[in-house]
Amino acid sequence: MSTFILRSGVLILSFGIASEIVYQIYKRVNKRNKINRRKFPKTEVLFFPDEIVACKAYFTDDYGCKNPNCRFSHEENSLSKLFTYLMSARTSIEICVFVITCSDLAELLIKSHKKGVVVRVVTDNEQVDVPGSQIWKLRKAGNPLSITQHFY
Repeated sequence: MSTFILRSGVLILSFGIASEIVYQIYKRVNKRNKINRRKFPKTEVLFFPDEIVACKAYFTDDYGCKNPNCRFSHEENSLSKLFTYLMSARTSIEICVFVITCSDLAELLIKSHKKGVVVRVVTDNEQVDVPGSQIWKLRKAGNPLSITQHFY
């Protein structure tokens, strides 16, 4: 009986040590993969408009949306992905758009610019001054803009 208990204890101890070794290897490999993923810029095509407008506060504020009667979406969609990507930028953001009319997007670009992120916007020169264009906000905040003659 005592040999059975001794063997069971050794088996349990061996299993514990083996599982710890596997876990440490997993952590090391996962950390290396995260570092490798950071080397490449985020590139994804997002299509707009979404059926429901995303709640900017829910996806960008530290504590999420505080409005219990929020009429905006708390589900992931193209706009919420864009908000999340913009807030996660650490070094630079480059956006190529026909025109920016979304004030939330302009505010996030300005917020990123103030955090020290280099923000570059390429837009059409004929659309800069259309009603609702937010380009003037970006210019006022000091964001460098590249305005093309024709947008293809």
